[in-house]
Amino acid sequence: MKPRMPWLGLVLALASLSVSSRPGAPDLILVNGRIFTSNTTHPYIQALAIRGERIVAVRDSATVGALAGPQSRK
Repeated sequence: MKPRMPWLGLVLALASLSVSSRPGAPDLILVNGRIFTSNTTHPYIQALAIRGERIVAVRDSATVGALAGPQSRK
């Protein structure tokens, strides 16, 4: 049985569905996935970017992948 993370949908729903304008590359980028957001307009996304303890971008894999810097883990 998979562990449940009910907070993840809420976090992703609160995150903007556009790329963040804050400077600096993300620390971690997750791409090519199927991430449930619980947002009725966009119930699933392909990728997200994390900087520090915050989700800074959620979108398609190509857009989020382009945010990667030299130190970003993918």
